[in-house]
Amino acid sequence: MSAPYNDLRWLCDEVLRAFRKSRDIKTVLLGVETAGTNDRTRLFDCVFWSLVSGKDWELAETCLQHGYHLESLESYEYGPLYRSMERYGDNAQIIRWLFDHGADIERRVINHWTPLHKAVNSRCIHVAECLLERGAVVDSRTIIDDDHTPLMIASAIGDLRLVELLLRYGADPSLTDAAGRDSASIARKRGHRELVARLEGAGGVDRSSESDGR
Repeated sequence: MSAPYNDLRWLCDEVLRAFRKSRDIKTVLLGVETAGTNDRTRLFDCVFWSLVSGKDWELAETCLQHGYHLESLESYEYGPLYRSMERYGDNAQIIRWLFDHGADIERRVINHWTPLHKAVNSRCIHVAECLLERGAVVDSRTIIDDDHTPLMIASAIGDLRLVELLLRYGADPSLTDAAGRDSASIARKRGHRELVARLEGAGGVDRSSESDGR
């Protein structure tokens, strides 16, 4: 049986205080061992992400060296880059640290988004640029969400800064989704007319009239 959230949070805080004072990983390992069987992974997870949140990189790295798994083995779990954006928003420093310590830059989640899809949809422009600098596939497609690329998502939400960023890294505006719409068509459909000319000028073709006649 798992402990209630408040009890686990209290235990996590106690372990963190002891760890930061002693700088000895045995403090964490002992705390994990004293937790109930179902709570050990949750406690280690709580300690690690609390250290990341506080940018205590040395102790977070110590956790990785002593058994904390940055990438969950469960395929349905969100990866660390996605989790970082959920927790800390547009924080490229944390994303860089996680990537440098083994986070999968192309890890897919339940809706088949990559971290770049998530960054664009969340308007995390600094994270998006960080991911692109480190080799994220700029035209990666979803499966569940109609074969959308990050550029299509940026066009749908009407974010010119993200559109410009993705184009600068080679995004192809002529690609079409499962419904035959390219990025310019998606932008027009959502009423983002200022993006249509930019996307068409970059090589996209506005197919809105074709889509409207479907």
